[in-house]
Amino acid sequence: MLVTDPFNRKASPNGWHTAGDVTYTDTRGNNGWAQENWDGGSEFVNNTRPDGGKDLVFDFLYNISAEDSKSYIDAAVTQLFYTSNMFHDLLELLGFTEAAGNFEEVNTGPGGIGGDAVQLNAQDGSGYNNANFLTRPDGIRPRMRMYLWNSAGGALRDGDFDACKSPRPWEAQR
Repeated sequence: MLVTDPFNRKASPNGWHTAGDVTYTDTRGNNGWAQENWDGGSEFVNNTRPDGGKDLVFDFLYNISAEDSKSYIDAAVTQLFYTSNMFHDLLELLGFTEAAGNFEEVNTGPGGIGGDAVQLNAQDGSGYNNANFLTRPDGIRPRMRMYLWNSAGGALRDGDFDACKSPRPWEAQR
């Protein structure tokens, strides 16, 4: 069973795919823009993103033993988008609000500066065996880079799936 409308209505009142007057059908929204970054560069706007269509259905399989990590990029980007948005909503409820400098493209509450949804790079090609998050002043887009892990003797492991256990990680865990 896929999760339907997983956002928290207080933390993300317009959902995860709407920023102000703009609604996206891919993995962009008010809290973050998720995409592949295979070349490891700083450009990201035109990088590959999965599209969920008008119904926002993001149902992509992930094969943990796949030789080519690019073969499941839609699942990796979807998982990164889902996990990051869940974390945004949790932090907002715990007090990391707009006034405290949280990361939103268009602030949905009082205070703070917009224009800073997180740049979420899946399978970032600038490194291996790590991940990092560059925070910047409020109003300037931060960047998260999730890397592949090249452990000896096997397929590359994808850090985008570290927060889950399911082949369809964004599904409801019961």
